[in-house]
Amino acid sequence: MMRHAQGVVVALVGCAALAGSAFGQIRHAGTPATEMFSLSADVDAVVLDRPAIEQMMAEDEARNNYPLRYGAVVKTSLGLDNAGTWTVLPDYGLKVWRLRLVSPGAYTIGVTFDLFRLPEGASVYLYDQDRNEVLGAYTHENNADSMSLGIEPVGGDDVTIELVTPIRTAEPALLNVGEVIHDYRNVRDPFFVSGRGDQGSACILYINCPDGANYQDVKRSVVRTLSGGSLCSGSILNNTNQDNTPYLLTANHCGGMTNAQFLFNFEFNGCGTGGTNGGNAMSGAQLQNSIASGGPCFSGSVDSQLYRLNNNIPQSFNAYYAGWNRSTNNAGGAPAVTIGHGGGNQKNMAVDGNGAASCGNWWEVNWSNGYIIGGNSGGPLFDGNKRVLGPACCVDDFICGNQKAWYGKLGRFWNSTSINTKLDPAGTGAVTLDGKEHNGGPSCSPLPTKFGTPEISSTLTLTDIDYTGLPSATSNNFVVTGSGFLGNSFGWILFSDGLGNNVQPFGTILVSGPNFMRLLAGTTTGSGDISFPVNVTAGMVGLTQYYQWAVRDPGWGGNLTLSQGLQVTYCQ
Repeated sequence: MMRHAQGVVVALVGCAALAGSAFGQIRHAGTPATEMFSLSADVDAVVLDRPAIEQMMAEDEARNNYPLRYGAVVKTSLGLDNAGTWTVLPDYGLKVWRLRLVSPGAYTIGVTFDLFRLPEGASVYLYDQDRNEVLGAYTHENNADSMSLGIEPVGGDDVTIELVTPIRTAEPALLNVGEVIHDYRNVRDPFFVSGRGDQGSACILYINCPDGANYQDVKRSVVRTLSGGSLCSGSILNNTNQDNTPYLLTANHCGGMTNAQFLFNFEFNGCGTGGTNGGNAMSGAQLQNSIASGGPCFSGSVDSQLYRLNNNIPQSFNAYYAGWNRSTNNAGGAPAVTIGHGGGNQKNMAVDGNGAASCGNWWEVNWSNGYIIGGNSGGPLFDGNKRVLGPACCVDDFICGNQKAWYGKLGRFWNSTSINTKLDPAGTGAVTLDGKEHNGGPSCSPLPTKFGTPEISSTLTLTDIDYTGLPSATSNNFVVTGSGFLGNSFGWILFSDGLGNNVQPFGTILVSGPNFMRLLAGTTTGSGDISFPVNVTAGMVGLTQYYQWAVRDPGWGGNLTLSQGLQVTYCQ
């Protein structure tokens, strides 16, 4: 059965100077009835009117794709009472409702249920006609106070919705399709918006490039948001109870997030190469506070909104809860770094080596590396201590190497609303708060691999780059390659608690004086490698470390190269 429906197409509009406008959903075990029973293929199908794609593309071009839109919102009202096909399976105590939605020419179809309430035992699935892609099961565990649910896009222009419910339930299932998102740009193409001007994507700095080495913890707080046919970014924030409450900070101009999808961990495995981590998805959030959009510096607005995700973040997502800095005049030092999903692409970043400057209600940055484009809107700006200063609002232009950007001050948002009750529920009055790992332990990230030039001397001094933090139990081998030595050479790693206290030795670590430990790496004469593991154990948790490596060459000769940097996971 095929019929047409006259949909109301909503064109999303916004400020042309904005950095862009947000992606998923926890699913549960289950199998569609279509795959378990011999059900008729004759299913009620609704063919939606084609949106005015050419007009929308022209609008996108005129606005330079800001905010970043990929889909047309088609308003509908299709539910259990006025659409679809019911099949009763009395032998199994089940009944099945199915509805085909066809949006001709769409790359993907997204569905928003403006009424979603399932009893226990009921489940909903979405799939393409060949069932190559099956989303679900969505169950009563997906019920939200809003009684609505947004579902991430299904590939193709033909999607079937299936409800499986017990014939007898304490309460009936409630299900109604309020919106269909017709994807006219192909949101699954990670480069459907690559950048601006002649630079294209050349100025996009991906998070797993060398500049991102020190941000491997906080990057896991950044999510891509997909809502109402538009893309944005946002960040998950810590609170003073440090209880993993999933608060999301994003830009107000990104629009409502009640039925948005949030995609964690969507990034290249390498520096713009090496395959993609497809990410982890959730859907739905409850608005806590918001403050309107507005131009930078001179405006009374800070373009911010705070949501609480409908569900707690699963531990398997390996999420990070970012710290924050709500000062209105202390930008927290340099560098200032933003992380987001420019173009809806894999996670990227930009760096202001001088740190953020205060500009009225806004933090102002001038990027020294990278820049932001559509889709970065709402993404966090981190200060020199990797604490969130506020969400991305606006830019002056989209010129690689010459872009100025503004971020709403979290402190102004704090002072204008009641978000203090959310982010400081303990009532500490804290102006800053550090981030934390999901598991409640210390906040960990890989130590940068560059340690400067190896020190060659007959004595060992602490002169190279220092890193501070707490160790966890992860480490890699440290390899020094040498040649032409006149005598035995040794590799060393030094640790200190920073307080002049002795540290309990373990493994091959030896106490050397009141502050330092040393690890004898091995010896080599002539050509050869010094290679050793750094044994970081729970016995060192709680210490502050200063990392240094050097080679002691009594013969004062030889040539040294570092073939692999020491890479210890540390926590701060």
